[in-house]
Amino acid sequence: PEGVATFTCDEGYNLNGASTTTCQADLSWSNDSPTCNIVQCPLITAQAPVILSSGGSPYSYQDEVTFSCAEGYSLDGAASVTCQASGTWSDVVPTCIGK
Repeated sequence: PEGVATFTCDEGYNLNGASTTTCQADLSWSNDSPTCNIVQCPLITAQAPVILSSGGSPYSYQDEVTFSCAEGYSLDGAASVTCQASGTWSDVVPTCIGK
């Protein structure tokens, strides 16, 4: 419709604010422009002997965390996970099993 602006965000970003605004009679907008905030994934915790490549947080869309094991153990599961647009990790934290 004429006089209506619709806002969307790129994949991996959440809209913060109203998704539409209307031009009013006094030529002002009915809502402030929203912002797009990058999606965050939950903190990853791992127990020894699993070793994380980074313990940094918050984790954002497309951030990757890689895993390894302490000496004498081998990785059972994904060697890395990626923060997805949904705010979830691409896989579960792996475990380490003794050799």
